[in-house]
Amino acid sequence: MSYRNQNNERHSLEANVLQIIRDILSSSQNPRLSVGKIAKRFGDRYRDEYMVWITPKRMGGIIRKNLGLKTQKSHGEYLIPPSEMPKLRLLLDQYGINPAKSADDVDYV
Repeated sequence: MSYRNQNNERHSLEANVLQIIRDILSSSQNPRLSVGKIAKRFGDRYRDEYMVWITPKRMGGIIRKNLGLKTQKSHGEYLIPPSEMPKLRLLLDQYGINPAKSADDVDYV
């Protein structure tokens, strides 16, 4: 596989993760961006597209390393904290993903 293909697949993976995050934000008035929930929804939606199952641990790595978002542990689960919302809005814009509703309009728990 060429470097160009790997780079496109990585970009696609990141964009798909951001789409899942956007869907979670728009589906609830008080969303909790738990890494486990993101990993589960990602697996449910993209099971056939990716050759490996994305575990919550691996999803946390994608969120932290590839997307540059911080996570924090709260009540036994890792979350993307509200302080990361400005960075998340920039990423959604950078990847051309339109929020279903503005991230500013979401009451983050």
